[in-house]
Amino acid sequence: MEDPEEIQRSAPRRVDLVDAGGGVLACLADVHGNTAALDAVLASDDFARADAVAFLGCTTTGPDPRGVLERCANLTMPVFYLAGNGERWVLNIVSGIRQPERELDEWLIAAHGDDGLATIGSWPGGLSVAHPPSGGVRLCHGSPRSDIELLTTLTGDDRLREATAGVDEAVVVHGHTHVQYRRDAVGKVIAGAGSVGLPYAAGPGARWALISDQVQLMVTPYDLNQAEALIAATGYPGDAYLKTLRQPPSPEAKTADAEKLVFSN
Repeated sequence: MEDPEEIQRSAPRRVDLVDAGGGVLACLADVHGNTAALDAVLASDDFARADAVAFLGCTTTGPDPRGVLERCANLTMPVFYLAGNGERWVLNIVSGIRQPERELDEWLIAAHGDDGLATIGSWPGGLSVAHPPSGGVRLCHGSPRSDIELLTTLTGDDRLREATAGVDEAVVVHGHTHVQYRRDAVGKVIAGAGSVGLPYAAGPGARWALISDQVQLMVTPYDLNQAEALIAATGYPGDAYLKTLRQPPSPEAKTADAEKLVFSN
């Protein structure tokens, strides 16, 4: 488990109130700079059903930070953002709270550029979404109380109540675990949107969610060779990234691991 100071740092800086109206809300978590996967989602017939989109953190931390931000800026619908532990990690290095630990840390700072760093620095830690068809949605990265908490299908009701204390919304959607699921628990719908860029799943494809009067879990296929070409073109130094894309851990294994860790960067 993470140390208490790290857990304290991972609490959302602020929760912004936003209005998604009565339409369909797309939730995209953990894009991790994978514009090949993001392009496939944005071009899909499923995404065409969305009236608004929310990005649930760890959006830019991967091979193509600026490419992701450019695509987001070009969307012609309401777009909402929150910061995950990936964005917080980068910003903490820039501010001097942390020191770079890997070549990847310095690469990510340079790849965001000053404008990109300013953009992710403006994002809140959570979103409270007015959305009448669902009864309201709380969007977070790890959980409503921490961007590094790991919620899963096996998380007990006691911890879920603690993690969602003070949350009035009927639906809670999170990222961080990279595992896609939906469950009814503690009087709410709890859903992991999965990961667009690095899903832990049995088969290939970007994972995300659509919310109307219910939560629908979506899978969008795309060519992994495009992601491999992206990594080569950008010079991204994260060797484990492509290996995870090609040979992801099983959702069962990651769920069991998450329940042992509870909190993890």
